Amino acid sequence: MNQLNINEMEYVCNMIYTTFNLPVYALNLNGEILFEYSATYIHNPMYSSKMDMLKPQFLTNNPHEFPVFKTTIFMENFFTITWKDEGICKGIIIVGPVLYSTLNEESLTGMLNDLHLYKEERMREYYAALPVINQLKFTNISRLMHYMIYNGTLDTVEILQQNELLHSEAIEMEQPQVHISENRQHHKFHASPIMEKKVYQCIERGRKEELIVAINSLSETGIFGNLSRTSYVRSSKNLGIGAITMATRAAVQGGLHPEIAYTLSDLYIQNLEEIKDSRTINQFMISALYDFADRVEKNREQKYSRPINACKYYIFTHLYDEIKLADLAEVSAMNPSYLSTLFKKEVGISLSEYILRAKIEEAMSLIDYTQHSLSDIYTLLNFHDQSHFTKTFKKFVGLTPREYKNRVGTSNLIL
Repeated sequence: MNQLNINEMEYVCNMIYTTFNLPVYALNLNGEILFEYSATYIHNPMYSSKMDMLKPQFLTNNPHEFPVFKTTIFMENFFTITWKDEGICKGIIIVGPVLYSTLNEESLTGMLNDLHLYKEERMREYYAALPVINQLKFTNISRLMHYMIYNGTLDTVEILQQNELLHSEAIEMEQPQVHISENRQHHKFHASPIMEKKVYQCIERGRKEELIVAINSLSETGIFGNLSRTSYVRSSKNLGIGAITMATRAAVQGGLHPEIAYTLSDLYIQNLEEIKDSRTINQFMISALYDFADRVEKNREQKYSRPINACKYYIFTHLYDEIKLADLAEVSAMNPSYLSTLFKKEVGISLSEYILRAKIEEAMSLIDYTQHSLSDIYTLLNFHDQSHFTKTFKKFVGLTPREYKNRVGTSNLIL
């Protein structure tokens, strides 16, 4: 392996910094900064100094031959590479911090609450300024830097596996066989897996009536697991989260749009977490399962061919874009003219009308549930101008957007 002197190492670090706009630090064996490239880096206000951030990443004992990745309690991500010159360890190169994905408002608020961070506004500014790079790309940057330093190739999967072994901590757990033996002695067994499967099959097939029977029968086939040693409410919540997660997968398998299913799952679990008593938790969980079954049933009533489903999916995920027939023809792998004919035949309305209806439905939701102005809404949904938006809205709703916004007792409006 080639090994670099300090001038060559500084050149490599500068290349990584200028190419990817990532902070790079070179530390010697005493933990002192030899050089750094971090002009664009905003200091984390929860660290008293830059060294407080770097020290946890600095390990010279038992240096590894591959990049080592670390994530802090603040969700900052780093990788380190041991620096050797003529076979002698000279120090550590530290790259980061970065985020693997953008923190949305809910995630950020939740994390700030979990960590009891008191410098909230400054932390928000800090996270907004951090580079966002997905984990795979960050890993590949580490491979590139390792190659520039040592002229040796590394496999991405091997790096990730080595890091997983490096950071894995043994969790002591009682022998499950002891609990199994106790359950046998007392004739206590978990609810039947066959009946559990029946519950999720009912959701997948959209059969609410059968689901009601299956849920009521499930408790008669055995006990539910205890998922918390210290809290019955926490155990009930964990069971509820597991059930909602499984129901979500079953609903997607049954044809419910994944984005709708996952959004429902998020909302149900968020609301379940706010409930304080186990009886209400169980009722809420069962209601969620019924809702999934209802939605699958309604969705299954509309069976379309694969090209039409591909069109509908594209429209759903591109509602805020300008949707062109050529794009729909490409995703459905059909001739544009034939696609238009097939869509009208299967759905009952033209493609253009379907798109406009979907946009107006979204506009109604934005009016009902957000603070967006009407001009914001027609711009977001890519209407040509306000006149076109108003005319289309009135055609489908029977009111102008402003009349709809100021309406009283119009909750039963149907497109």
